Amino acid sequence: MLGELQVLLAGRARDELDSIEKRIEPGFGWRVTTRLITNGHVDPLYGIRELPPVLIFVLSSNWAEELRVLADRPIGTRVPTVIVGPRENTQAMRMAMHGGARDYFTFPVPADDLNRVLRQIASDQLVNVRNDGTAESGPQLAVVVGAKGGAGSSVVAANLALALVVDRMSVSLLDLDLQTGSLPTLLDLNPTGGGLEEAIRRAPEIDEVAIEGYMLRHHSGLRLLSPTERAPLGYSPDPERLERILGLLKRGYERVIVDIPRQLDFSSAVALGAADRVFLILQQDVAHLREAKHFIESAAGYAGLDPKRIVAVVNRWQKRGTVSVEDVEKALGGIQVVRLPNDYERISDSVNSGIPVVEAAPKTAFGQAMKKMSRLLELESTKKPKSRLGFSLLGWNRG
Repeated sequence: MLGELQVLLAGRARDELDSIEKRIEPGFGWRVTTRLITNGHVDPLYGIRELPPVLIFVLSSNWAEELRVLADRPIGTRVPTVIVGPRENTQAMRMAMHGGARDYFTFPVPADDLNRVLRQIASDQLVNVRNDGTAESGPQLAVVVGAKGGAGSSVVAANLALALVVDRMSVSLLDLDLQTGSLPTLLDLNPTGGGLEEAIRRAPEIDEVAIEGYMLRHHSGLRLLSPTERAPLGYSPDPERLERILGLLKRGYERVIVDIPRQLDFSSAVALGAADRVFLILQQDVAHLREAKHFIESAAGYAGLDPKRIVAVVNRWQKRGTVSVEDVEKALGGIQVVRLPNDYERISDSVNSGIPVVEAAPKTAFGQAMKKMSRLLELESTKKPKSRLGFSLLGWNRG
C-alpha cells in the first residue's frame, strides 16, 4: 500500500489554505494537515514537536518578519518549505529563497508547478533516508577538470550531471571557475541572487535546506551553484567555508559534480581532496597529454590526490588521431581512460542553445558515451533502506 508524505499547510486565512489544499494532487500519498494560525506567533512551526517533512506557508501582511523567523531557525530545525506570498514583491521572493525556500508562488497557485515541487522534495527526502546509515554506496562527489585550456571540461561537466539526472538521481552541480565559469550559459540559466559568493559568505549559518536558496534550478531537476559575477583575479574563497558548502551538497544530493579550473589553488585543492572521482579532460594531442601528466603530478603533491581516483577522459576522440588510448594509458601511469567521440558541430550548437547534448540528442554517439561515463558514478549497492518518511519506497515514482 502506498504510504503518506506529511505536508503541513499553514497560514492565517482559511479560504487561502482551502484553495491550496484543493490543488494538491491526490494519489501521490500526500497527507495534508492544515494549521490556521490565530495566535500572535509569526513562526508557523511554533510549538510543533515533530517537524513535518514539508511546509507550505502562506505569508500575511507581516511577511518580512515571518520570513526572517523562518530563516533564523536553528540548523536542524528547518524543513523544506514552499512559500505562497505577495505578487510582484521581489524583496519577499529574495528573502524567501535566501531563507532556503524551495519555491515561491502567488495566488492563484499553479497546481502543476506546486505538485512538481512536492514530488521533487519527496525525491530529495528519499536521498536523505539513503544517506542516513543504510546509504547506498558509490562515488558521490566527482570533480571535472581540464588538463589544458579548451579541453571542454565545462561541457563535459554539464552533460555528466544531466546524464545522472536522467538516471533518476538527485544531482547538484558546483561551478568553482570563479573567473570564467560558463555553466549557467551551457544550461540556459540566468545567474541571479547571491549565488556561490553569498553561500560561501553565510556558510557557517546555513544548512542543506537553506543552501537551496542560492542555487539555480534547471527544468530537469538539476541544481546549479555558481558565481553570479566574476571574482577579482587572485580571489580564492575561505577553504573551511568551501569545505562546508561541499558537505552540505553531499548531504542533500546523491551526486555532486564540481567543475574546477585547471589552475591549482586552495579552492581546487579542497574539491580534489573531497573527490571520489576526478575526471581529467584532455584532447588527442601531445600538448594535452603533457599537461595531463603535469596535472596528475602537481595534484598529488599539492592536494594529496591519489592517481587511482583519476579517470582520463579523451574528449573529441577520432580514430585517426595522433595519440592512441594506449599512448594515454602509458603516459599517465596506467590510469583508466574513456573516450568521448568528436561531434564538434552538435556540441557547438548545444553550447549556443544552452541545451546539452545529453538532453537534446541523447541517442547520438556523444550522448551515449556520456551515459556510459556516468555509470562510473553508479551506486555500488542495491540494498534498499526502510523509509522513515511515511510512504512506500517501492510505490514512489520519482519525477
